[in-house]
Amino acid sequence: MSGRGIFNLLVGLGALVAIAIVAWPKLDLGGDDEEPAPRESRSQVRTEAPETPQPGTVEEPPKPKPKPKPRPRPKLVLPENPDAVKGSQEISLHRPANLRRALRVLERERRRAEGVFDGLRVAPGRIDTTVDTPSRKIHLQVRADFKIAFRSESDFPNANNPRFRQRGLGAGAVDVTLPARMLRRIDRQRSGSAARDIDYFVIRRDIIDFKVNYGAYMRSGPRPRIFLLEPGEPFRAVS
Repeated sequence: MSGRGIFNLLVGLGALVAIAIVAWPKLDLGGDDEEPAPRESRSQVRTEAPETPQPGTVEEPPKPKPKPKPRPRPKLVLPENPDAVKGSQEISLHRPANLRRALRVLERERRRAEGVFDGLRVAPGRIDTTVDTPSRKIHLQVRADFKIAFRSESDFPNANNPRFRQRGLGAGAVDVTLPARMLRRIDRQRSGSAARDIDYFVIRRDIIDFKVNYGAYMRSGPRPRIFLLEPGEPFRAVS
């Protein structure tokens, strides 16, 4: 064989060896019994389904947040002297809600005694009245804490006069809004503050026509200081 033939033979053998080296890892030599598991593509990856409640069970709703507790109202502090209360204060008994509540306390006493009020003196810090019954008089005072602060009894000198019931009052005959409304009307007739200057109101039933009259009496401030409101009459200043 010529030298060129030997050279071609060696080149061919080298090519065969290179092919064998590249193909060697891919040859199945039969050493493993199991085939490797094929990889799953992204489209074949399964996602877990969300858990569903079992039949017959109720899913509990989220618990609401607790509401903040309201701040406690400040304790009512009354002056030792009820006449120190001004009509401009929130605790004044001239305010309709306060007057209604105080009269409710007095009305219970009146009904229990089976009598009538002979009149009502309504100051900002107290209400004084006398309950007339066939046999006695009951003197009462209620204050801005809506409690009976004073009570006494005496013989009724006119026990034989049945007309005392016509001259008397019950809480239902009193318009609890009138004192506050009168104070506003007084402010339109004089300078200053009628609520601050008021001393007391007098509420009575007329002995002739039995209608309920209201009188406002100022403690201080400019004149006039007395104002009357009578059914069928214009609101007027007296002095």
